[in-house]
Amino acid sequence: MGRERLDAYLNQAGAQIRWRRARKSLLQELGHHVADQELAYRAEGAPEDEALDRAVAEMGDPVEVGRALDRLHRPQTRWELMAFTVLLLALGLAAQQLLLRGEGLDGCLYLSRQIGGILAGAALFVAAWLSDYTLLLHRTWSAVLCPLGLTVLGLASIPFLAVHYTGRLTPSVPLYLCLLLPAAYALLLCRLRGRGWLSVLLLGLSAPLLTLPALLLPSLTAALVSCGSMLLVLGGGVWSGWFSCGRLKGLLCAWGVPGSLAALCLAALARTSPFVSRRWEMFLHPELDPLGYGWLYLHLRSGDAVGYDYAGNFDLMLSELSRRPGLGRWVFLLAGLLLALFAILALHRVLQLRSTSGKLVALGAFWPLALQAALFVLYNLGWSPLPPLSLPFLSYGTGYMAVNLLLAGVLMSVLRMDALARDGTPGGLNLRSLPEDFTLPLPGGALHISWKRRGPAN
Repeated sequence: MGRERLDAYLNQAGAQIRWRRARKSLLQELGHHVADQELAYRAEGAPEDEALDRAVAEMGDPVEVGRALDRLHRPQTRWELMAFTVLLLALGLAAQQLLLRGEGLDGCLYLSRQIGGILAGAALFVAAWLSDYTLLLHRTWSAVLCPLGLTVLGLASIPFLAVHYTGRLTPSVPLYLCLLLPAAYALLLCRLRGRGWLSVLLLGLSAPLLTLPALLLPSLTAALVSCGSMLLVLGGGVWSGWFSCGRLKGLLCAWGVPGSLAALCLAALARTSPFVSRRWEMFLHPELDPLGYGWLYLHLRSGDAVGYDYAGNFDLMLSELSRRPGLGRWVFLLAGLLLALFAILALHRVLQLRSTSGKLVALGAFWPLALQAALFVLYNLGWSPLPPLSLPFLSYGTGYMAVNLLLAGVLMSVLRMDALARDGTPGGLNLRSLPEDFTLPLPGGALHISWKRRGPAN
């Protein structure tokens, strides 16, 4: 009789929950609460059916409970972020049309390819946005295979799928996969909640290893964006108390050791490679070779025209637009302002997420977009020694456009599913709904179980 009443109660409550994806998990949680209360009544000596009936009655009216759950658990679509994305895409197409004006058929071909990249990216965006990323959070195989799989695919694709870029053939797929690595890396962090400083250190050291495909090409920019994003996600996890070590020790393991090793590698490379040493010297002191390596930096920093050819590359898109009549430095100001507003709004929404695991996955999608934009703007101002990858949603590049829209879709998916995201406890056990102690009657005696809850370390 008690079980039938519980089933009827859950059916009535579930009928009020309109979000189908939320209904199953919410009814499971509701059933767990009833089971917890039933155990408490049985510990007081109540018979099984009576204990269950009392537990169900104590939950309140099922219709009101279901409506309350429905109000609290709805998909959150952040339309303002979507509107910003559409606005940036439109401005990007307008800017490219302005740059390619007079190019004839070549210009039409570039724009048609770009529109194709936007359409492909829009399909990926919608697929990611409507997907349920939480299905991957608590599965060990996904946490391990996603980052490793992307790295292996990147290594395997190096000999293939090359595109003509800056005068040479460069495999593009490994670079696209490196931009997806931070979100997959966040899944691995989500499975390691409560681990100590050694796990943080190993995670920090694994970040540059995962970017091996970009380093082998070589593309230091892709490696920097991917590795930097992963370390920022790791630092966010440490700061939020996701690991059991303290913040200072955790950040030292996450950033200090990998950063020191990277500095030593760069110093050794600068000593052994005349090209790298010369490039850094000209970046810091371009006036030493104004007609050679330092020419580009001097012209970009002074605002002079560089006579750039857009038939093969859009790396200096903002610089060239700023020299068009009537535009000037307003181009940098407008582009920087729009991207900064998008980044601030997105980061604000991410920090409002209730689930720490959701925050980590969202940061894994956010940081590659933010770092790409920062490096692009700095390069166009003459203050970056490395060529950029893309200006998200604005610059030309069908592959990068699709990947960046996919990352935006992942970010929107995390924001949408926040009402259902749950942080698992260390070891994968969920002790939230259990009472701090209870007594279980046994033949010939009773078993008393009690424990203390411990919050995450700060």
